[in-house]
Amino acid sequence: MKTMIQDYFYNTWIQTTGEGWTRRQVFAAYIYGLFFTAAVVAYPFVENLQWNWIQLTAMALVAWDLGTGVLGYNHRAIKVRQSGEEKRLHYFHHNLQHIHPLLLIFFQNEMILLALTVYWFVSFFMYVEFLETNPETGKRKLGERGEKIVIAFEVILAIVLVVLSFHVHNVPDNYRIFGIMVYGMMPVLTLILINLPVAFQRTSSIMMVASLVVVSMFMNIPEGFGWVIPVYYLKLLAGFSAREEFLAG
Repeated sequence: MKTMIQDYFYNTWIQTTGEGWTRRQVFAAYIYGLFFTAAVVAYPFVENLQWNWIQLTAMALVAWDLGTGVLGYNHRAIKVRQSGEEKRLHYFHHNLQHIHPLLLIFFQNEMILLALTVYWFVSFFMYVEFLETNPETGKRKLGERGEKIVIAFEVILAIVLVVLSFHVHNVPDNYRIFGIMVYGMMPVLTLILINLPVAFQRTSSIMMVASLVVVSMFMNIPEGFGWVIPVYYLKLLAGFSAREEFLAG
């Protein structure tokens, strides 16, 4: 039983982040994720923010996914996988699938927050099972037409959530602005990044993250959300989207 559980977590990790991880590295990544999540969840207790269990659970899941993703998508394994990708659609359907900033817009509305958290949690497993690369063949499980359908759905979902945020109660303006800005900039920066020369992508992605951190200094970011911008973009821009020159071609 123990071996089966270990195999499941290991196989899920390499299916998402690429071949080339040792079991010890994967174990260390999970431990890091636990510490990172614990630190994020501890903050509202230290600052007496009085978050309820739905808010704590949602933030813990977001922290776990983004924290472990920074490690997973900045490892050599994912860069090797990405070096063999000829099409660019997967960058968009992968990054748009990360609706974390839109989810956090509704942080003060418990029912919507819970519903979106459940949706995102379920969609993650669907992503791994139906969209991600098959480690045995090295090919994506979803064809080009399927990827376009997924992208269209993700864009429609984002628009619906943004519109909804203007029609429900308990959505402060700074939460709405934060979510729309952080999520909305992702496809724009992804498009810019993947069209740059490969030799310049890694450096550019880091500068994009640094610039967004500076911009965030002028924003009224909801308390407890300050870590989201750098970690979100370190995972998806610097990690998943930026290709490495020495692996290209």
